[in-house]
Amino acid sequence: MCGISGLANCGDHETLARMTSIQAHRGPDDSGLWEQCFPDGSYFALGSRRLAILDLSPDGHMPMCNPQRTLWITYNGEVYNFRELRRELRAQGHQFVSESDTEVVLHLYEAEGPDCVKRLNGMFAFAICDLRSSRPALFMARDHFGVKPFYYAHHGNRFAFASEIKALLQVPGIEAELDPESLHQYLTFLWVPDPATMFRGILKLPAGHYAVFRDLHPAGRRTCGRNSGAFPAFGGRPDGQRCPDRRLSERGSGFLQHRRYDGAGAAAAGAHLHHHISAQISGW
Repeated sequence: MCGISGLANCGDHETLARMTSIQAHRGPDDSGLWEQCFPDGSYFALGSRRLAILDLSPDGHMPMCNPQRTLWITYNGEVYNFRELRRELRAQGHQFVSESDTEVVLHLYEAEGPDCVKRLNGMFAFAICDLRSSRPALFMARDHFGVKPFYYAHHGNRFAFASEIKALLQVPGIEAELDPESLHQYLTFLWVPDPATMFRGILKLPAGHYAVFRDLHPAGRRTCGRNSGAFPAFGGRPDGQRCPDRRLSERGSGFLQHRRYDGAGAAAAGAHLHHHISAQISGW
């Protein structure tokens, strides 16, 4: 696992450093920070704690950018079909400097935008800062089953996210305040339905969804919708055949193991979960 974090219009370099450091147990191999201020006063920042799995070299350092330095990504997860996607992207002219799936996700987003999530077979939570236009945007996505965590807090034009809630608590203005309604739901159902958490003002991106945060001018409007996009299950192959077992880690198999999924079964279960989640959030 890795630890991701990010800020928009809140906090500063020291805030991001604390958010990243407190998640050091999620990524002992490497850490990185990236931030940028804009003339209109808006501010973006991404942090990463990396557990090196696929590419053990420094080439897999995060946050990672494209050659033009207009896209930056912080990423947690593993995409099982990244080699097939990389071959396809290379045929389109994309150039790669690492053997990591992180770079493939970044280039796939560059080529296909938010629809890139429909092509990913794996478990992931990531955020991409898109600087290609005059309106910088933050694109965030979480895998269909919600294997990888993604928590966030949003107040006006201020936004922060992280792999763990305790990282968000490093941001000034975000407090560890119990949400009574969530406590009631937990005591009733033994879980807290998405997108709520046990903390007031801290939410989780629902499984199988993406969100976009843009127009970060201090007077701008909120455009990050918790239900701004959903994508279908992608555990199965289009032809309905069984997905091959993927063991991609450069680490020993005793270090990290992945469960095997039957593609058709994963797709069917994912479709059921997608229907259930959509029903839960339709009243937002």
